[in-house]
Amino acid sequence: MHGVIQKKIFAELPPRSEYSMTSTGETLLPLIEQMEKWGDNFRPQMKEILNIK
Repeated sequence: MHGVIQKKIFAELPPRSEYSMTSTGETLLPLIEQMEKWGDNFRPQMKEILNIK
């Protein structure tokens, strides 16, 4: 998955897969955290724009 996410497939029944971030993917965490902060700050305006209570 472009080196960001790793998929591990287990050979068992029922079939099972697990996903995890690679070390490259973890470098995106600061960006994701900043996007979360932006979303938290923008939420009141978005609720007003969409007329959500």
